[in-house]
Amino acid sequence: MNSGWSVYIALIHASRLAGFILLTALYAHGMGLENWRFWREENGLKESYCQQVFMAPSGVIFVRYWEIPWISRLDGYRVTHIQIPEETQLVSISESPDETLWLKSSEGLWRKDDETWTLFSVEPLDSNRWFAPLSRDRVLYAYQNNIYEYNTNSAASAPLLTSNRAALGPIRSMNPVSTREFIFGAQHGFYRVMLDENSETGISGVPLPENWSGLKNAYPQSDGGVICVVASPGAPGDQLAYYDGERFESLDYRADPLEALWPGGEGRDVWAFHAILHERAVHSERGELSMTFDSDSVLTGDVMDTVHAPDGSFWLAMSQGLARWSSSIWRTPKESPFQNSLVFDIHQDDAGRLWFAGMKGLASLEDGKWSYFPYPSGTVPRHTYPDTLGTLRDGSVVLQTLDTSRILRFDPQTETYSFIIPPSEKSIGHLFYQGGGLYWIYLLGENGGEFVQYDGDRFTPLKGMERIPDLGELRSLYKASDGSIWITGLEGFLVIRDGTIQRNSVMDESGEQGALTILEISPDTVWFGGRQHVYQWRKGVWSRVLSHVDRARSMLIDHDGVIWTASGAGLQRFQNNCWAVHSRMEGLPSAVTYKVFEDREGRIWCGAANGVSLYYPETDVRAPETMVNASDNPSVVSPEGDVRLVFTGRDFWDATPPDRLYFSHRLDGEDWTPYSAQSAVEYRGLRSGEHVLNVRAMDRNGNVDSSPAEFRFSVLPPWHQSPVFLAMTALSSLLALALAVLLIRRHLWMAELVDSRTLELSQANRRLEANAVELRKLAADVSLAEERERRLIATDLHDRIGQALAMCQLRLDLILSRIAPEGLKKPLSDICALIENTNQATRSLVFEISPPSLYELNLESALEQLTVQMERQYPEIHFEFEDEGSDKPLEGDVRYLIYRAARELVTNVIKHSKARHAKVSVAADGDSISVSVIDDGVGLPPRETRGDGFGLYSIQERLHQIGGRLEIESEPHRKTCVTIIAPLVRTGARKREHHNE
Repeated sequence: MNSGWSVYIALIHASRLAGFILLTALYAHGMGLENWRFWREENGLKESYCQQVFMAPSGVIFVRYWEIPWISRLDGYRVTHIQIPEETQLVSISESPDETLWLKSSEGLWRKDDETWTLFSVEPLDSNRWFAPLSRDRVLYAYQNNIYEYNTNSAASAPLLTSNRAALGPIRSMNPVSTREFIFGAQHGFYRVMLDENSETGISGVPLPENWSGLKNAYPQSDGGVICVVASPGAPGDQLAYYDGERFESLDYRADPLEALWPGGEGRDVWAFHAILHERAVHSERGELSMTFDSDSVLTGDVMDTVHAPDGSFWLAMSQGLARWSSSIWRTPKESPFQNSLVFDIHQDDAGRLWFAGMKGLASLEDGKWSYFPYPSGTVPRHTYPDTLGTLRDGSVVLQTLDTSRILRFDPQTETYSFIIPPSEKSIGHLFYQGGGLYWIYLLGENGGEFVQYDGDRFTPLKGMERIPDLGELRSLYKASDGSIWITGLEGFLVIRDGTIQRNSVMDESGEQGALTILEISPDTVWFGGRQHVYQWRKGVWSRVLSHVDRARSMLIDHDGVIWTASGAGLQRFQNNCWAVHSRMEGLPSAVTYKVFEDREGRIWCGAANGVSLYYPETDVRAPETMVNASDNPSVVSPEGDVRLVFTGRDFWDATPPDRLYFSHRLDGEDWTPYSAQSAVEYRGLRSGEHVLNVRAMDRNGNVDSSPAEFRFSVLPPWHQSPVFLAMTALSSLLALALAVLLIRRHLWMAELVDSRTLELSQANRRLEANAVELRKLAADVSLAEERERRLIATDLHDRIGQALAMCQLRLDLILSRIAPEGLKKPLSDICALIENTNQATRSLVFEISPPSLYELNLESALEQLTVQMERQYPEIHFEFEDEGSDKPLEGDVRYLIYRAARELVTNVIKHSKARHAKVSVAADGDSISVSVIDDGVGLPPRETRGDGFGLYSIQERLHQIGGRLEIESEPHRKTCVTIIAPLVRTGARKREHHNE
């Protein structure tokens, strides 16, 4: 076994001794488990024991296991498994840009074509792991002091270094920068190998300074620099050096004993790996953070191998699984003086310097340099009030404290504190920074509160703001784009517009009123952050846009139009019509946030309970992939059309874990739903046939899957539309056709008999028609006679019985009022009431039998009284009467027939239509009159049969006798209109009718 392989095996055995991972003082934050992602057997690996990890130039990861002949490929979204030749002594794995898989072994190079492995015997070749496939036919690899390129077409290797350029010594490492650039580390420096546009190979060497010892590894960085691990001259252990493209710089880091050292995180941050037994902890060298792993954590295993990416992420192959560390989208600057300390306010002065207010002091950030200024002894800031930090015209920084008698002032030139004293006998309620070196200060006195303006020299009362209604504790002041001023307190808010003060309150069913912060979204839309919710005021209408925020302390619209809300429940981010919560999982030092701020460079800062963080959206730019698995969802749904569909997603390298993704979906090309955390959707009563569900996922950084997942399913048709039923129907049709043929033949046979009977039937039919005419005439006469009898009865009831009852009631009333003794008044009153009820019933009966208005007035009056009576008796239906007002002369019998028909139609509406509204309309059209009964009920069935009483058939027959007709229009479940059309009388006939009446 050669020396390179021996050294590698020794390193593997040394790695097995590892008990914990140590984060150096170069990067004290980002050490929580939220920066780690893990893969075990349950996450898709073949097994959890990972022996080696490799990174292809494209960033694809390969895992080798201990004894099984399989490797796994991880592309950021999924894990696939590949079986390798069992006879090979595998050393390294990689992949070319065209995704051709290559293995390096002690026997040579293996290439995978479809399912076939091809071995290429390569000379010279040793057992180090450093090689990089360039294409399907070209591979770079290291051998001793040189770098070779092997070409499968020529089956030969060619050295890339001449003898004088190969003076950097044996190759010790190889790390890809991209698919076209690689860093090969040698004993005395490193080589940069690059491919030009024509895939021609170029190479340059960078030697170590002469006074430095041997190089162990060279890690490319995303900024173009290279971090080198070099042996410490004259001392045990290793040290770090950074090459910026022109010169080397020592990073002053040394550690011993040390088995592995690699960069990770941002800038020049470094991770170190020590072999210390029987401990399971992660901590910084300063001891500022210590965290014990759970007993089932992947990080409790032995570290077997590491690999590093230029973006600062790295991988650990461990005995308990595969671990990946990467930077979060929110990071606490490592030089920040607020490590594990509250930051509640942020401000940028006119010079571009950033100021941060903490619990124990102010800090500034200028040109990347932090400065910290502790408060004077006994000074406590009012940390529940963000947006009070600001600068005066002379550059002094102003901050409100718990001392209501004075304001804290800091002079950056002298780096000293002083105090601002307000006018006598006034206390400070709140500071509101207005920009331009001006403050508005709310002062409290014996006569209430007033606003004054402070410019650094004097306090000036603000006109129109001398008397402010009591809003409880004031929290926010905002000048809107229209010039109005919004002021909020814990007990409401007020608007000052054109010198007029209008008081309001943020109130809904929760009972919350007042607000902690204000944000103008547009000239007609303002958002208010309350203690539990965020509300929207839009053109005078209130609505709730976010719930359960636990005190919305600060709000912001950034340069991209994203809305941020800092609250006790995390930093809320509103984008794509969805609220996404950023908390510790996204890198914030705490889920309790106080201030969100955008500086002039467009960077977003967040002040939180455990420090300040800066937003790095470029850290996570890959969108998640969305999956709707066929194994989890039915492809065929029952005819009822009820179905529940589930879906999931996977972010790139689980930057947002699957359970924290948001989803939007649509069915059959309809509008997309708002994003939510729900990973399932239910549909009820879907129509039969094919359906398509589309789902797209969004991660916590706002990246949206541009290729939504698609899932097709079908709803079975009802039984009468099923293929079996249709087949049976077709068979039945064939049988019916056969029977029809037989019947036709029988018909032909019987044709002569039919012809002979036709004449007899025709004669009988003519006799029946004559009889029918006589019957219709008789029926009309009977109906007219019935109406005359009804009219006589109604007249007797009205003129005789009605009048008699009325006289009885009048006389009993007279007896009651004058001569009735006390003992008889009660019985007589009861008799009077009974007579009154009897009289009313008699009048109603008269109207039922034959309404007097039909003859005394006209048809229109009778129909109008009919609608009034029906609505009184059946209040669940609203009746309406309409008359266009023209004269409509009718014969008495026609008038009676039309009225009876209309009454029957109204009765049908009440009994059968289930309508809520009905209308009777009368109109004249030339020589005809039309009476329409319209309702919004269930409509008429397709066929109307003749029933008992005055049915539609009977109405048609009666109208036919007088030259009229009946028209019916019906829309199921919407509208029914039945119209009676009858002829009007001519002028001469009208005169005769009046004479007869």
